Amino acid sequence: MNSEKIVELFLDNAYLENYKLHHPSFRKGWRKMDSSNISFLAAEKKLRKIGKPMNRENGKYFVI
Repeated sequence: MNSEKIVELFLDNAYLENYKLHHPSFRKGWRKMDSSNISFLAAEKKLRKIGKPMNRENGKYFVI
């Protein structure tokens, strides 16, 4: 999954927890992803640039 798609998902209330990116658009409700994934890191940088930084709380990554 590319960083643009990840940004769109996070702006639509997706969150990353326990190596799973959760969003209702996924068939299982989640997709496997690691916070060290290069696309995830690029998405995190793009979100900071547009003023929507990632928040990390109790192992959960999300956008406020």
